[in-house]
Amino acid sequence: MNHIRRITSRLAGHSRSLAKDSRGMTTVEYCVILGVVVVFGITVWSSFGEQVNERITANTGAIQGMQGATAP
Repeated sequence: MNHIRRITSRLAGHSRSLAKDSRGMTTVEYCVILGVVVVFGITVWSSFGEQVNERITANTGAIQGMQGATAP
């Protein structure tokens, strides 16, 4: 019984010291920020790609229309 009390006391002490330790917090924060930036970047890149594709399609149609208008 005494052995179990020592173990739980040690675990409680270690958990308190881990709770007070903030050295790893900046790494976690940077990882979270990186994840948000990556998701934002993918969203913007996808939207940008769709807009470019729409413009290319519209310009291709306009060019094809001009070629048909100048043909004899």
